[in-house]
Amino acid sequence: AGSPMGQEQAAISRINPSTMQVEKVMTFPSINDSPYNLRVSGDGKDMYYVSYHVYKVGIDDDGLPDSPFIAADAGQMYYGLGVEPVTGDVYVSDAIDYMQKGRILRYSKTGVKMDSFTADIIPGAFCFKN
Repeated sequence: AGSPMGQEQAAISRINPSTMQVEKVMTFPSINDSPYNLRVSGDGKDMYYVSYHVYKVGIDDDGLPDSPFIAADAGQMYYGLGVEPVTGDVYVSDAIDYMQKGRILRYSKTGVKMDSFTADIIPGAFCFKN
């Protein structure tokens, strides 16, 4: 069973920065599972990505997570993702319908929802000032 012509399944690779050798390749189960908005925690130990839900992969993990770090509720459309480098708070934007003002949801580094607020239309990027 191959991929559609010209397409490959998405994968995340762990590369040793000293040797530049690929240490681990974690391939997503389906051609339809493609991560986007990959972000790294401030301490460099965790990577987050969106694939409908928000997932978290540790630098030493041997595989992709089985369950989401932050599950999207029915009707949510996670669009943007940011990780505050000092506190580790995770910010997720919900574009809603791409026509009205979106929402920002803030979670602790342990995945507990802290608050949410309205943003402008299609919020997609985060910038953190220390």
